[in-house]
Amino acid sequence: MSNVLFTYSPYNLVMVVGDIKRSFCNLARPVMVAAALSAAVSGTAAQALWHDTPTTINFFTHGDTRFAQFDEDKNVTGKIADMLACAAGPLDMDFNFQFAPLSRATTMLNTQDHMLWFPSGPNDNPEQQRRMVGPLGTVDILWYQLKNAEMDVTSDEFMQQARVSAYKGSIFEDILQRDGYNFVPGSTDHNRIMYTLLTGEVDAVLAVDFRFKLPGETQQMMKNRVKTTLRSQVPVFLTLSRHLADEHPELARDLMRELNNCNPEGRAR
Repeated sequence: MSNVLFTYSPYNLVMVVGDIKRSFCNLARPVMVAAALSAAVSGTAAQALWHDTPTTINFFTHGDTRFAQFDEDKNVTGKIADMLACAAGPLDMDFNFQFAPLSRATTMLNTQDHMLWFPSGPNDNPEQQRRMVGPLGTVDILWYQLKNAEMDVTSDEFMQQARVSAYKGSIFEDILQRDGYNFVPGSTDHNRIMYTLLTGEVDAVLAVDFRFKLPGETQQMMKNRVKTTLRSQVPVFLTLSRHLADEHPELARDLMRELNNCNPEGRAR
């Protein structure tokens, strides 16, 4: 029976399989050498087989969306967590839910073996598209400004003059720089991002709605002093690690099928 493991760590937890070391010393007879080499090869093959069989998959998320967030006990909750828990049985897999900062997502997807990342936005790169599962829903992308801000976020004046920032490592950093905004490098800390807005270091912040993650006092301060404007709604996806997609190309299809079956709102797409 498959289990869903709910764990949390402020660090990225990586499953490490140690090398199986065998020493064959002082073997006098050729037959003993042949037997030893055969055992070593068999052991290596068995290790490789285990390593590439994804019975347990690490699911990483930053927890900034209500689709997958961490509660007071550091357990992950939300629609995506529920759907994966539902899909675990039919897929005969375990999902180990863990925290990771958004700034580490790309590196982890390119270097870790059996892992998923959520959320990912749309991508035109075919290599990345083959590793994406979804869409599984949409999230609101918001402009945050002080309530007394006069510039309209849709105006040319805003694009040319406003100092704007975004969460470090997010797709919004790329959008702001690509589209020619007056970009100010952001932070990986939500409180720090809001501090730069409240103190006037930046004129606006582009981000998802992460206000629920802030301390109560900060939430109240934002309610009193900050306004939001909807910029867009974007679909969100699960992304498989490069290794997982290469070694198990059928997994994206199988995940999509079972997540559709487990989606309380019907088919995801």
